[in-house]
Amino acid sequence: MAILLHELRLFFVALQFLTRVPVPGRVGFEPPWLEASVRHFPLVGALVGAIGGAVGWGAQLVWPPAVAAALAVGVTLWLTVAFHEDGLADTFDALLGAAPRDQALTIMKDSRIGSYGAAVLGLSLLLRVLLLAELLARDPLLAAAACLGAHAAGRAGAVALM
Repeated sequence: MAILLHELRLFFVALQFLTRVPVPGRVGFEPPWLEASVRHFPLVGALVGAIGGAVGWGAQLVWPPAVAAALAVGVTLWLTVAFHEDGLADTFDALLGAAPRDQALTIMKDSRIGSYGAAVLGLSLLLRVLLLAELLARDPLLAAAACLGAHAAGRAGAVALM
């Protein structure tokens, strides 16, 4: 039982790190827990994707697929505080600018967004909305499953890289 409770605690630590979803205050925090919580990142991704998929599925019952897809992507952005989008923009600002390594690392730490970051961020969001809209138009349940799978796989990829 103690192991199960600790794993639940680690799941909540991962949820708190990757999203804005509130967790019970009694969960607590110790720095080693964050590293141990990494194994729960795909589960948190699946939860975010399931919420986005449910919003997309529900919204397509009322609005056109493009609107439903925008709402689904929007809710996942809100849930994750656009954590990954910030990293994507920083990465492209640093790498496409052909800056030396030290300067690229400084650019990645800068909270401002540059033209390369803005361009790739806009393209990424546009593609996500358009592709999800196409899936919603063809098969809403498949679209919801794709949201769940994509978010889980994205976090699993991060775990594999670690």
